[in-house]
Amino acid sequence: MTHEPIQRIFISDIQPNPFQPRRYFDQKRLEELADSIRANGLAQPILVRPDGTDSSGKQILILVLGERRLRAFRHNNEDAIPAIVRDLTPDQAREITLIENLQREDLTIMEEAQSFSDLVNAHDGNISEVARKVGKYPQYVADRVKLFKLPGDVQKMLDEGLINPAHAEVLLELSDEEATDK
Repeated sequence: MTHEPIQRIFISDIQPNPFQPRRYFDQKRLEELADSIRANGLAQPILVRPDGTDSSGKQILILVLGERRLRAFRHNNEDAIPAIVRDLTPDQAREITLIENLQREDLTIMEEAQSFSDLVNAHDGNISEVARKVGKYPQYVADRVKLFKLPGDVQKMLDEGLINPAHAEVLLELSDEEATDK
C-alpha cells in the first residue's frame, strides 16, 4: 500500500460530490461527529480529486469521500480540513463513492437502491460484477434495483421505515401478477 500525503485543504476550495448517494444527513449525528472531532481530532482525512483549474488558474477539487466529516468541519467553523488528493477519473470517483457508502449501514433503502442502480448502469447492467465489487449476493443487488419499479409514494414509505423490503417484495409481486393478468 502506498502512502499518500495528507494536505490541509481550504474547505471553501472543495466542491460537492456529484455522486453522493446520501440525501439525508441526521443533524444530531453530524453535531455529535463535530463534537468528537473538536475533542479528539479527525481520525481519517477526506478524499478529494483534482478536476482541472478555474478561470483564475486555481485547482478545482471535488469531494470523493468524507461528506459527513466535511460537514462536521463546517459546523465547527474550520477553514481547512486534512485531505488526500488522488488523481481519479470521474468514473473511478463515482465507483469509490458508491461502494464506500454501500458498505455503511446508515443509507436509507432507496439511497442504497440508487447506489446499486448507478453501479449496475456503470457496469453495463452486470449485476454479478457489482455484487462482487461490493461484497453482496447478486440477488440482493437485483432485489434492491427492482425497488425502482415501485410507485414513488411506496419508495418514500420504504425510506421512512413505514414498510420494509419484504413488504416491498410482496407489492412488487402483486404488481407483476396484475400486469400478467391484463
